[in-house]
Amino acid sequence: MFAREGGGDGFGVSGYCPEQCERPFYYYLITQIIIKTISSTGRVGSSVLLIRSVADKDKGLALGTLTVFMSLFAFIPAPITIGAIIGEAAAASTTATFINCYILCFFS
Repeated sequence: MFAREGGGDGFGVSGYCPEQCERPFYYYLITQIIIKTISSTGRVGSSVLLIRSVADKDKGLALGTLTVFMSLFAFIPAPITIGAIIGEAAAASTTATFINCYILCFFS
């Protein structure tokens, strides 16, 4: 159920969104490609630095520890946090139907 502007309950409609969202999707896609490319270059650099600065016998443990901490503090919380922010924004918005449709256009 979606909330309407007037405060009553709304309804969901199956099918495609009536909004045209191809252009914003392409902007989103290009932005994500740029961000992922930049972030991956930083991760490769830190891995190379780690491999060069650790003794040969400890390289496996060091890379494993790096992967565990990167997963715990970056890769796992990030999608959860972004999802919570989008959900709260949609719930707090007076145009929740539009936002829900727009999100469905992006992620479907």
